[in-house]
Amino acid sequence: FTACGGNFIVFLVYTQMMKDVPWYHLFRTGNVIGLMIMPLSFFYFRSILKPKVFKAFDLVHFIPALLYTIDYLPVFLLPGPEKIAMATREMQMPDRGQSLQNGWITPSINWVIVRTLLMTTYWVLQIRMLYCTSRIRQFNVLLKENRAIIRWFVITCVLQAFYFLPFYLNFFIGASPYNFIIIHTSISAGVFVQIVLLFFSPEILYGLRGLIISYPDSSRHIKRENAADIGEERTSTSLTGNAAKDQTPGQDFLASKDITSNNDIHQETSHIPKLLEYLSEEKIKEIALKIDEVLVEDHAYLQKGYSMRDLSIATGYQPYLLSAVIHQEHKQHFNDFINFQRVRHACILIKSGAGKLLTLQALAEESGFNNRNSFTTAFKKHMGQTPDT
Repeated sequence: FTACGGNFIVFLVYTQMMKDVPWYHLFRTGNVIGLMIMPLSFFYFRSILKPKVFKAFDLVHFIPALLYTIDYLPVFLLPGPEKIAMATREMQMPDRGQSLQNGWITPSINWVIVRTLLMTTYWVLQIRMLYCTSRIRQFNVLLKENRAIIRWFVITCVLQAFYFLPFYLNFFIGASPYNFIIIHTSISAGVFVQIVLLFFSPEILYGLRGLIISYPDSSRHIKRENAADIGEERTSTSLTGNAAKDQTPGQDFLASKDITSNNDIHQETSHIPKLLEYLSEEKIKEIALKIDEVLVEDHAYLQKGYSMRDLSIATGYQPYLLSAVIHQEHKQHFNDFINFQRVRHACILIKSGAGKLLTLQALAEESGFNNRNSFTTAFKKHMGQTPDT
């Protein structure tokens, strides 16, 4: 959408409609889009190829667009007649005024150069992301299940190269009356090809069929521990025979620890180097069914202090796999998911009439909570009201 918006601005400039009503209000706004298009593309790549969510800190990527808006704020606020006169003058120039720096920040900033360097940087980051993805565990399964979207990413990067390569050619070859047309025609052609690809492969819009997750690189952690604690005797649980063959990466480390809660697992593994792994769609369904079997059918959540380790032992899957699948399938973290099941159980007791015969403390204990306070807090969070209302 941003690329299409940028091309529309270029169309207004090329046809000189920019100086007409009401389009003159968009005068000099093209670079706002130009400075945002590749950061937005980068976050699109990252949202699909990396298990990382958008955070407030990520807004720093849009500082260049904000600075440009501030720089050209006096131009944006010009009265209509003055803006039309400025647009008319610049439309007559071979480069349509791109070489002019009429912002108010001193010294003047050449935003065309800034935009070109910014696009190049994010393009390189996308290429690096694709390369790292190609090296994750189970990449062959990922490629088999998601060939269309991987092909889409590769073609998109190739086409996006035309967003900035013509500007480098323009810089080395020199100015030409046709450069403006050549540069933006190549960009428009790339956008058109992307639209065609989306039309014939709509599954691209749904993202990956499976899930890319991170897991602790226990081998590197163990080497570091051995190097730091020479001479210290260690004991660990080892797997033999078929069990050793089926061991999941990170299992040797987690199996050797006395982990009793989800928070303990996070504390033990947060400092360990992370690797990436692909969970196929079939594997996600398999793990999700096992989780439902243990928690929903067997009502394991009614056990007080039920932890991720307990679920891991019951299902046979590592905690990081269970956490990823729970978040993927239920959009909740482990503790919230367990409490939600407990609250649902309490609601069933209340509706059946059995809950009316119990005190709030007794109802909390029957539902797997340690005390009435944690029960009331969880009930209000998930149901929007307290259990005694």
